[in-house]
Amino acid sequence: GLVPNPARSRDGGLTFSVVWTGNDDERPGIWTSRTGAGPLYLLSHGQLLVSTDQGSSFSPLGQVAREFSNHAILRGSEAGAPTLYAAIGRGGPLDTLFVSEDGGHTWQSRYAFGTDYPSDLYYSGSLEASIQDPNRVLYGAVNGYQSADGGRTFRKINDWAEYYDDPANKLHADIRGIHFLRYQGQERLFLSTDGGTYQSTDGGVTVQSLTETSLRSGQIYSTWSSASRPDLYVAGTQDQGLQLSEPAGASGAALTHLQVISGDYSSLTAASHDLASVFALYPTIPPATGTLLLIQGDDSGAAPRLSSVSLPKFSVEIGFFAAAAADPDDPQTVYVAGDRIWKIQSQRFGSFTQAPLPQSFSAGGGDYVAAFAIAPSDHNLWYAATAEGHLWYSRDRGATWSESETTQAAEPQNASNALLVSSSDPLTCYMGGSGYGTPPVLVTHDGGVTWSSLSKGLPSTTVWALAFDGPATQTLYAATEAGPYAFDSRAKAWKSLLGAGVPPGRYFSVEGVPGAGVVRFGSWSRGVWDYVPPRPRARSESG
Repeated sequence: GLVPNPARSRDGGLTFSVVWTGNDDERPGIWTSRTGAGPLYLLSHGQLLVSTDQGSSFSPLGQVAREFSNHAILRGSEAGAPTLYAAIGRGGPLDTLFVSEDGGHTWQSRYAFGTDYPSDLYYSGSLEASIQDPNRVLYGAVNGYQSADGGRTFRKINDWAEYYDDPANKLHADIRGIHFLRYQGQERLFLSTDGGTYQSTDGGVTVQSLTETSLRSGQIYSTWSSASRPDLYVAGTQDQGLQLSEPAGASGAALTHLQVISGDYSSLTAASHDLASVFALYPTIPPATGTLLLIQGDDSGAAPRLSSVSLPKFSVEIGFFAAAAADPDDPQTVYVAGDRIWKIQSQRFGSFTQAPLPQSFSAGGGDYVAAFAIAPSDHNLWYAATAEGHLWYSRDRGATWSESETTQAAEPQNASNALLVSSSDPLTCYMGGSGYGTPPVLVTHDGGVTWSSLSKGLPSTTVWALAFDGPATQTLYAATEAGPYAFDSRAKAWKSLLGAGVPPGRYFSVEGVPGAGVVRFGSWSRGVWDYVPPRPRARSESG
């Protein structure tokens, strides 16, 4: 892998000690045999070093490149002496592939990676050599490429656009990891992409998707569920588009999904919990302004009708997704926030009107609204939180705004991601954000004038989303960088929901689905997960 300082663990990864220290601006390459004990190879600034004592000491072995290079990926094929492959560059994408067929003593420059984005080698895990064939090597970028002649020439496995007509047999875009493994006596190749994991039994000539049929995974940004039919929802994903759940088969079986449009989507919001008019956002990546998508469906499960419009040009650069909140009084209207909040209204025949509200949140700099919410029980009371941690409130539907005394009194440090207003008390609102050095959750009970920490039990982590299980009980849940959490009102502390069968990792979204008695989480690795809260014990059970 690519690490500034290679480190060694002798206890299964519980602790590490640095075995070699490079320069601050360096990313050395490291490799050792996958099939048995062998030397440890380290590539630093064009020099190959070798260790025969598991990294305690290194000796020079061969010179790969004489020109300055500070970024390297080192891989090898055990079938050679070994045959070693080194991708080298000067920061950013790697530009040249070097090959050694004598165990690293002498090297040849074999291949120049493309200068255009689609064929550049960016990702640290996207270079790999076969265990049993020293001439087979692959690299990944937007597309995947394989060579059968020791890196002299490469063939594109398939163009990323071919995926949409044949997702079972064509690689999705963005190849982030490539691994050869031996399984049941046969060498298999696994390729990890932004659209799932693939396997190949012919060294990358052909591929088959594992994600679609046997390994259910997905990177979920957000979900929006139908209250009347809880197993029907739309999900915004990373590079697997907008997904629509399909009816459940056997009881307890995982739901399947239909991709209704490709790309990245998040910030799902609607005036009511159905699929009649759901808004979603496509990323804002300069110089593009992003896209607003209107999803119009019903509870039949049929593919919804889609219409879209480009977002207005914001005066400052904002996050990957803009913040959004649907107008609770008009299902065809949504507010989308950047340095200003814009009112966007759907008209007939797929057209939209757009108008900015007066308040600027940039403070003359680069700040912007990162989270935005409207009180369900008082539509006059709005809340906004900015990327720099400023907290704002409005009592007149966004016409005028006041900054919280809490963030006025000190320099904000808590980047905000989520706002959640109580369904019964408009003056109570929760904010989730960065917990690194500051509280990850804050709460106000006076309509945003002052805020206090509500973070007991949470680690130093980022809170990406907050939700209630339902309007009646209003138990608070959080999707965080450290997994899913629930707030115990008796203990006044957060409790982790990780346990048997629950995948650890990043959780980006959470949504209460009271009709099904579940809390729906979106994970960043294993798709959508429903948490079933324990039922309160009856009086006779509690004694």
